[in-house]
Amino acid sequence: MPDRIRDELLAELAGRPLDGRAVAAQLVDVAERGLVTLRWHEQPAGLWAVDVSHARDPATRIGAADAALLGELFGPVREVSLHRHAAAGAARRLYLRARRSGETAGLWQTVPPAWDQLRGTLATLVVAVTGVVAGAALAEGPGTAATAAAIGVPTAAGLYLVVRRLLTGPRLTARGRAAAAEVLDRAERCRAHGGSLADHVAFGTVQHRPAGAHPPSWVDGLPWCEPSTPQQDTAKPDTAQQDTAKPDTAQQDTANRRAIGTMADRIAAAFRPASRSPDIAGGGGGS
Repeated sequence: MPDRIRDELLAELAGRPLDGRAVAAQLVDVAERGLVTLRWHEQPAGLWAVDVSHARDPATRIGAADAALLGELFGPVREVSLHRHAAAGAARRLYLRARRSGETAGLWQTVPPAWDQLRGTLATLVVAVTGVVAGAALAEGPGTAATAAAIGVPTAAGLYLVVRRLLTGPRLTARGRAAAAEVLDRAERCRAHGGSLADHVAFGTVQHRPAGAHPPSWVDGLPWCEPSTPQQDTAKPDTAQQDTAKPDTAQQDTANRRAIGTMADRIAAAFRPASRSPDIAGGGGGS
């Protein structure tokens, strides 16, 4: 069972960010496995999620990421509204959890190796000392040299803090690079050969997924165009009617794909904060 948020962080740290809807994809994933059902409401426009994991088949497995999502989203209640920004706080906590668990699992590290720290410190000192020496050489008199030294020391401290900040950002380990490559490979296979709806939400390819003849069984009330079954004489097929059915079917699929896309947008909007704030990889702002 994939951890969609961890997958998104891996891809972003590998320089190949995904669609930014990891939490929404995790919710769709648990819904596809029968742990959650959704209810669609048009007036007022909204979407409700209902936790049915307590009534699941005992054989159904719940991973750590699933349990974290269910706990953060529902808490002690069984039903929550997925209106815009409703679950932004839950999304932020889930991203923090994923960052900690990824580091614990050895997929990335936030503290640079000792050699990188030493190299950054030496580079900072070289720049600072060069500035001080150059200032002193150009100065006329000891007073100006002291001023140059006074400017150089704070500059060195500032440069060191900047370099340290750059070095302490999350970076993938060898194990993390392998895991990221696997995530990106799944994304390519999803684009080429299709996958579950959760995969398409995670990888940003919902618009390319065929809707199918029937709506997802785990969502109730989703606007859907059912395929028509016209009555006709089988002995004398109506060619004109058959020709008309093809564009009708295409229009139905387009409308149903649009309905699926709208549902995915509403789920993602529920986990998106009202205003984006800077954060490290995956900050929860786009899910």
